[in-house]
Amino acid sequence: MSRLTRLKRLRCRRVAVSLAFFLLSGMALPGLAQIRTVVPAGVPTELEPPTTTDPTADVIRIPFSIENNLPIVSATVGGRRLNLVADLGGFKALAVDQNSLRPIPVMFGDRPDSWLDLYGYQQLTRSYTANDFQAGDLNLDTIEGTELTTPLESGQPGFIGRPVWAKYMTVFDFVQKEIRLYPFGSQAAFQAECGSRSIPLRTQGNAIISSVQTDQGMLTFQWDTGISDNLLKPSSVGMEPTNVPQPMSFSQFSIAGQDMGVVGVSLREFATQRIDGILGGAFFQSKVVCFDLKNRLAGIR
Repeated sequence: MSRLTRLKRLRCRRVAVSLAFFLLSGMALPGLAQIRTVVPAGVPTELEPPTTTDPTADVIRIPFSIENNLPIVSATVGGRRLNLVADLGGFKALAVDQNSLRPIPVMFGDRPDSWLDLYGYQQLTRSYTANDFQAGDLNLDTIEGTELTTPLESGQPGFIGRPVWAKYMTVFDFVQKEIRLYPFGSQAAFQAECGSRSIPLRTQGNAIISSVQTDQGMLTFQWDTGISDNLLKPSSVGMEPTNVPQPMSFSQFSIAGQDMGVVGVSLREFATQRIDGILGGAFFQSKVVCFDLKNRLAGIR
């Protein structure tokens, strides 16, 4: 072996020893920064797997029971527990009858609430602000309410009304017996819950309404979880008004092209103007129904 060859091998050993020293000590090697791999911001590495956003993760859940087709929520108001109807058609965020409201600390307002009931009778009730409202995962520091002077037909002491549900993309799940509240206008949550097919909504006063194609022609129905039965005005289908409810069935009932099959209603006059019928709790049974009031859409699955 020549002297030149021995010198080359010796230099290689020295370089290897130096490289091992730097690697074991954690020190930076001069010149190696030029070949360091740079990962652009936002590009996942093997140690940081890509994450997916679940549109249903940000949800408030409120369980309910069903009594006579109505969703009944166990809530507390000012520390008092009440079983209240989850009422999509209720004009006030909270309504509690006089007897049930008496032990609850509230602050009454100076002006009464004036409103018409289903039969057109004007009601004057005291408005108030209550503290510490809780229903399922929903917690409110304060809530605006009204004092009911007459009991609800359902026998419940009151309701949680539309002003609460209208602040969210709201899902009434009568299969799992749960109300789910998502951020207002969340289209991702809407599609995850009810799919891509949607139903146009309109509002008329406190009513949320849609057009329905029936075997009796195009009719306007209100969505209302606060009424047990589906109602239809006899005058809307050319029949004489009656004070005694009569059953009737639609053989065709299509909402925005979605066939709902045979739908039964109770023929009964009510006072709400420019509305032919009401889709009550009977319609919601065994369904999941989404309401996106920001985009004025409903969905059914």
